Amino acid sequence: MRRWGAIFDPASDEAVKAPGGVSPRDQVYRRAGHVSWAYQHLIVSWGGVVEHIYNKPKGPNRTPTCGNSFHDPSLLVTYDPSTSEWGHISTSGDVPAPTVSAVGVTAHDLLYVFGGMIQTEEDAGGEYINLIYSSSNNLCALDIENRRWKKLQPAGEPPPKSEKGIGWEYQDSIFIFGGYSSESCEEKAFQFGFDQTEDPFSSRVWHNALVRYSIERNCYEWPKISGTLPCPRAGSAVSLQGSYAYIFGGRCKQRRLNDLFCIDLSTMTSTMIDPGSQPDPFLSPEPFLPSPRSLHSMVNVGGSRLVVYGGIGQLCSPFNDCWILHVNESIVCWEEVELPYDHGEVRCGHTGTLSTDGELLIHSGFTQEFYITRLDLDDHCENVLHIKYGVMSLRRLALEAVIKIVEESGMIHFLEALPLVLQHSIRNRLKMDDLEHSRPPPKESHYDRIRLHAGI
Repeated sequence: MRRWGAIFDPASDEAVKAPGGVSPRDQVYRRAGHVSWAYQHLIVSWGGVVEHIYNKPKGPNRTPTCGNSFHDPSLLVTYDPSTSEWGHISTSGDVPAPTVSAVGVTAHDLLYVFGGMIQTEEDAGGEYINLIYSSSNNLCALDIENRRWKKLQPAGEPPPKSEKGIGWEYQDSIFIFGGYSSESCEEKAFQFGFDQTEDPFSSRVWHNALVRYSIERNCYEWPKISGTLPCPRAGSAVSLQGSYAYIFGGRCKQRRLNDLFCIDLSTMTSTMIDPGSQPDPFLSPEPFLPSPRSLHSMVNVGGSRLVVYGGIGQLCSPFNDCWILHVNESIVCWEEVELPYDHGEVRCGHTGTLSTDGELLIHSGFTQEFYITRLDLDDHCENVLHIKYGVMSLRRLALEAVIKIVEESGMIHFLEALPLVLQHSIRNRLKMDDLEHSRPPPKESHYDRIRLHAGI
């Protein structure tokens, strides 16, 4: 098995030729609406979008003047949590179109990507083209080891074209739930018994379709669900505990949600565990209940603990709070995690992944000024937040201590006394911290912010 994650050299020609003006720093630190997963010792990220950095601070109530871009869909970015080193990997094959807010699920060393908002080109006559943005129901698989994409053509009726949905793997099947669609799916909803809710400001809809993709048979199936299925929604989060899928939050119509549902995948029974702040999401939540939100993350960190982090609230302000949902046979309850006030920026549209060292890694995402109560989301959190649920290795502790000494004293020549492997890790990490953004930043916008933020 090859070892992934060749060190990302910002001085190389390959590192600076990203499309859309995406600089080396943007590729690793500025990303939202992407997919992340753990592979071997690394955290791997794919897809999403980037809002380019401002030349100068943006004044309040000002329209963004920087450009934006989709990240290159043929490029994977890797992160080694033990050394904080970045890498990049190129892929080939049936590479998907530029994509944001897709469902990404791993199974058997394959990454399955469904839907998302995609960018396609349309001939406008002559030398001109129109860029079209729409929801997708394409299903692609990435052979992670061989770094090759394949567009799948499953049998059966596909799910509605969707973005901002959720998915999970259970017993060699990929489950896809909900999302926001650029077109009505009324006929399909009537045929398969799910609900859709129209967006009052557009012709788009939220839905709560639950579809199973059989990996072995390469076909879509529409399982029959008993009980109370979550209402149509987008931007929710899901995490698996045994044979139970827990679904929390999301957005539908003018409200964001903090209800909690559990789907027993062994019996295909859905149960509402907590209605949350329904029917009035503007009410102050109970002290031991997370606020209504969407575009948050939810990760199983072991010990029957599902961790929810961040998201965007009912008043259009992102969060940086952290909650643990304790799930066991006798009780299901929430516990708020006390984090330092300055532990990290508010964020949404990020990813959460559990490392092999038991750390919850929160990667990038959108952010905005904390005092703004409208959807701005024109900046990124430029870091990977480490929330520890275990003890760091001695190598990691030593690395952090040496880097702190070098940064405070500036005596980088003292590194020559360290082993070569440790020297390499420290020098590369310091070099990544010095990466600069594109100057001047691109002003061309490759997508419409209003369209991207629709449905959340």
